[in-house]
Amino acid sequence: LLDSLLQEIKMNNLTKLTALSRARLAVNPVITSRLLCTTSTLRIKDSELTIRPQFLKLKQLQKQYAVDDGKRVHEKGGQTDKILYALTNILMLIGGYEFLRVLFTLAYPDWKTFLSMN
Repeated sequence: LLDSLLQEIKMNNLTKLTALSRARLAVNPVITSRLLCTTSTLRIKDSELTIRPQFLKLKQLQKQYAVDDGKRVHEKGGQTDKILYALTNILMLIGGYEFLRVLFTLAYPDWKTFLSMN
């Protein structure tokens, strides 16, 4: 019984809201045309557009990376990317060495080897 009363109240409120929105649309025809329009047209002429050089440089870079030449992304950047890639590999090797040194030192604290700092 309570559920049916709640559903009736919800339906009454929904019909009132729908009637109000229809009345509002009937009063203002501009709103109805706006609701039916899904896209707007570009009203700026090409002669009025000014494209910044930074944007053009970015678009050229995007075109360079989009070319399917068989190279991976880290290979397309040229010499700078090669240097950064090598630096990353060197840092990974140093990190691996330090990990093994600390692990060995913690596992065998009494042993003094070439891996130990003392």
